[in-house]
Amino acid sequence: SEYVYFFDSDDLLASDFVETMFNIVIKYGDPELITFSGESFFDKGYSSNFFPNYKRHVEGQYNRGADLYRALSISKCLYSSACLQVTKKSLWSENYLRFKPILHEDEEVLLPLYFSADQSVCISKVLFKRRVRPDSIMTGAKSERNINGDMETLRSLIKYKENFPDKIKGFDEFWEKRLELFLYRVIHLV
Repeated sequence: SEYVYFFDSDDLLASDFVETMFNIVIKYGDPELITFSGESFFDKGYSSNFFPNYKRHVEGQYNRGADLYRALSISKCLYSSACLQVTKKSLWSENYLRFKPILHEDEEVLLPLYFSADQSVCISKVLFKRRVRPDSIMTGAKSERNINGDMETLRSLIKYKENFPDKIKGFDEFWEKRLELFLYRVIHLV
């Protein structure tokens, strides 16, 4: 199987990342979605109150990505960063998933990605290290681009439920929580 991983060039990976992914693929028989923990570090000479924690408090195999989404959401360790998951290439192509040219593009694709996946695996091991630096998308001043990205995520969430009601069925409260999060973000950015 072919897998894809999206990675920002200024971040770091654990030295055993590839070996760990290989072992998970062998152990679990080609899961469509593999997610793991991450941690932050400051760029040399920089400090900030912004220091995200990406620790997963969930481990295990799930028959559907939606079930993993639920477990991560309940455990308050659902993070949208594309750098925290490895996915089968076919998961993207067969479900017409792509990153849109907006800020926080991984937020917009998170729910469709998980809800399109079948067999999924989560490990708590830290494999990703996010660099926190000045003037990044996350630490820089908020702008109209942030509002536009969050508005597009809202539109996509609504459209996804309209187009795929069977995938959302039984997970309505998690879809609603995601919708509320982006409504809140837009209101507080305006």
